[in-house]
This record gives sequence, structure tokens and C-alpha cells, in this order.
Amino acid sequence: MVSRLKSEMEQERAMMMEKKRQEKEYLQKMLIENEREKAKQEKVKEQERQEDIRAQEEYTRMLEKQEQDRANEFAAREQRA
Repeated sequence: MVSRLKSEMEQERAMMMEKKRQEKEYLQKMLIENEREKAKQEKVKEQERQEDIRAQEEYTRMLEKQEQDRANEFAAREQRA
């Protein structure tokens, strides 16, 4: 009787330890996945930032060209007058 109780207690302890191990493993996997997702989001954010910079630079070039075209047109009118 005593050895059977001991055996059952040992089995229960082993099951609890296995459950703890599985929970720890699951949490570690979740942490790794969260880190991967965070890195992925940061990469996307950086790509969007770089695209914004390129768009702003292109817009600036367009404005500068328009300004130069206006200046050229004004200079041409001045020469005709």
C-alpha cells in the first residue's frame, strides 16, 4: 500500500515536472517568435522610412527643377525685352 502511494506520488511529481518543462519550452518558443516578429516589423518600418526619404528627395528635385525652369523662362523673357 505504501509503495503504491509512493509510486503514485512519484508519477504525479514526474508529470508535474514534465508539464513545467513543456510550459518553459513553449514560453521560449514564444519569446523567439516574438523577437522574430519584432525584427520583421522593424525591417518593414526602416524600409518605409527609406522610401519616404527617397520620395522627399524626388519631390525636392522636382521643385528645384520647376524653380530653375521658372528662372530660365524669366531670363529668356528679359533677353527678349
